[in-house]
Amino acid sequence: MPVARRNADLGGARRSTQDPLGALVLIPNIGIEASRIASVRELFSTDKNGIPLVRNHLEAVATELGRLASIDSDSTAKQRALARVVGYTTFRFNEFLGRRSFVEWLRLTLAEPGRDPTGLWNYYATLALKDFHVDVGSLMDSVAAVVISIDGELPDKELEKPPGFADIQRTTNRTYRKELAADVCETVDATDAWWLFVKLVRDLVAHRRHSRLVFGGAEDGFRFQVFVPNDIPLVTHPAFRAETGTGIADFSLYSSWVLIEVIYFFDSLGKLIKARHGMADEVLQASGRAGGLRPLIQDSEMLLRRLSDAYEGRA
Repeated sequence: MPVARRNADLGGARRSTQDPLGALVLIPNIGIEASRIASVRELFSTDKNGIPLVRNHLEAVATELGRLASIDSDSTAKQRALARVVGYTTFRFNEFLGRRSFVEWLRLTLAEPGRDPTGLWNYYATLALKDFHVDVGSLMDSVAAVVISIDGELPDKELEKPPGFADIQRTTNRTYRKELAADVCETVDATDAWWLFVKLVRDLVAHRRHSRLVFGGAEDGFRFQVFVPNDIPLVTHPAFRAETGTGIADFSLYSSWVLIEVIYFFDSLGKLIKARHGMADEVLQASGRAGGLRPLIQDSEMLLRRLSDAYEGRA
């Protein structure tokens, strides 16, 4: 299947709405780039038992930095500090993956005949929708210390209350951004294609006036929608469309897209760290993560297929 190389801004122009309290809610475009999805798919492999694995350079350099810090007395304080902040981000990444796997386990469990006679799935799923976005927000905040530490170093006192992701984005007034190298800034700024939208959803479900609905039972899949004030649906990109229902999104596809973008971002940061520290290419092969990857692999195929179909339909 051909891979589309352009951004798939198929959700229409940037939208806005006025909430009942008078605040303007801007809805950013979603830039789903098929080439990024295809790049992450190249990180998938299988172990000797045929179990799917995914590798990314950030987790790989975390392992290598930790190894060097434990066996090499000549490792610098800067390397040890970088190992700590990268290790913490990979810990938060584990939590993020765990949340997504738990939601799918819960859905499959409650989808069994007779397991959900009172309709608890809808209640649990709306909570899970919020928790997923809170988790991804915490994960992105944790990576700020990694970004700053690629070429600099955070004082210990700042690690107690570290800067967040907003403190290194192009719109910040914090001095952290000014100290970043050009290639690091470029890597951070590339997340605007997806993070601005996901952050809006996170801010809405965690802090602002909104409504969110889950449609059907657990046996129907995780079908949802988030509405901004004036009942405007938010997650409307055709790539996330549920198989049934107009204006309804599929959480598996949506969350897989978010996870793919996170993996791509982490892989890009890891490559920068690997180059800075002269690490061998083999460090990537020494890492690998298993567990719950088959749905992600299947969803990545579906996302690519839908993007390709959308381009063909518009040609």
